[in-house]
Amino acid sequence: MDAAQLDAMEPAARSQYVGNYLYPHVQTLVGDALAGKITGMLLELTSADLSNVMNNYEALKQSVSDAVGCLPPEMLDMLGSIQPIPDAPAPPSPATPGGPSPTSVMAPDGAWADCDDTDSPLPPIGEMLANAERKRAMREAAEDGMGEAMDTDDGFVCEWDAAALAATEPSALCGFIADRLREPQVRIMRAVVELLGPKVALDLLMATERCVYNGGMVVEETGKARTPGGIYLKLLKDATDLPVEAQVNALARIKKEGADAKKAAQKKLDAKRNPHRAKSAEVGSPYERAKPSLGDFIRA
Repeated sequence: MDAAQLDAMEPAARSQYVGNYLYPHVQTLVGDALAGKITGMLLELTSADLSNVMNNYEALKQSVSDAVGCLPPEMLDMLGSIQPIPDAPAPPSPATPGGPSPTSVMAPDGAWADCDDTDSPLPPIGEMLANAERKRAMREAAEDGMGEAMDTDDGFVCEWDAAALAATEPSALCGFIADRLREPQVRIMRAVVELLGPKVALDLLMATERCVYNGGMVVEETGKARTPGGIYLKLLKDATDLPVEAQVNALARIKKEGADAKKAAQKKLDAKRNPHRAKSAEVGSPYERAKPSLGDFIRA
């Protein structure tokens, strides 16, 4: 089916139709334990991508492999190794939309989703595929000699050389960390580097990148995802192995500089909205107005 045909179907009917079409192949690739989970994840792909994996077996294998590579370690323990299939088997024959649903070897009644008996929440397939691509890029960068790659148990690869970076000029180091985190507020990194040292700043950076690699962090109060810069600051606050006085001073400085920056930004915004009022507030300004006295009111 092409993307237009998939778009024309009702969402529930499309999920059942495509799921039953893909499930036997996914089950053959990853085994019984996670076939339902992986199939459900693939259904979050766009119609164009779904059409591609339905019509191109190599694309299906690649998408399944990428998705599996992003699964939590405990699920991978259930999965084991993936055995790629040399040649595509004959695909199942899905029913036409509106007709009886095709069946699979693992779901004789057509309810392939019933095989998914795990309740672990997972990020959207698009996000996991993007993470898989990022991991490949990081490994390639490490293989090309871009710094000393540091491998961790969860598959995370740090591509930069901490020892070399710690010896760089402080402002350049702060800029590097800010760029890695896509964080415009370089003052946060500057406070960490100056009060806690380059090593702590880089340790926090690696911990942040590892956290992002493993799915990120949410704000407890709102449930929204933290930015990389927000994760960096949260890790700084929660650290228990840092010199307490320096840690407190760094956090206090970050808070004060943040408040000062907000005040300056608000003042600039107010001046833009009402320039005459802003000028009249300046001491000694010709726009400054004297406060009326009681006599002024009596004469009036």
